[in-house]
Amino acid sequence: VDDAKRLIEASRKVQDDVVATVKPESATFNAVLKPLAQDENVMSLESHILGFYQAVSTQQELRDASSKAEELMDEFFIEAAMREDVYKLVDAVLKKNESLDPESRRLLEKEHKDFIRNGLGLPAGPKRDRFKEIKKRLSQISIEFQKNLNEENEGIWFTREELDGVPEDVLAGLKKGE
Repeated sequence: VDDAKRLIEASRKVQDDVVATVKPESATFNAVLKPLAQDENVMSLESHILGFYQAVSTQQELRDASSKAEELMDEFFIEAAMREDVYKLVDAVLKKNESLDPESRRLLEKEHKDFIRNGLGLPAGPKRDRFKEIKKRLSQISIEFQKNLNEENEGIWFTREELDGVPEDVLAGLKKGE
């Protein structure tokens, strides 16, 4: 959980620094998207590792902490994806139509579309706020579902006849008589 909070704080600082130092008139790919993309790369690597523990750890405490870390990071990702100040800079870069290599152009267009898909195409106010609430609730439900799925240890039991046609080597690996 502490690592997730550290990652969130560092990423928020990158976004805040970009917004504080770049204005829409001076926005360029290198000034706006490059630092955001580099931060996203660093964050995604560590955040995946932190979330991985909920699926593999034998310790309940670590699985719970991993779920909590994922919940914190998801809330931050929703917040970051709906930052209007960052969106305005990305939009300004897109409108400038800089000469970019195809990979950079694709990243710029993808980031712009992601902001639109995350509610910034909606006017500020009740509709956008409701959209944000729905995204947060979907995130919570998804995390709860994954946690329940990871904790599940029940089974479905079949008779030998019901498994007719299943290869013998597969049948040999199944639990019997429980």
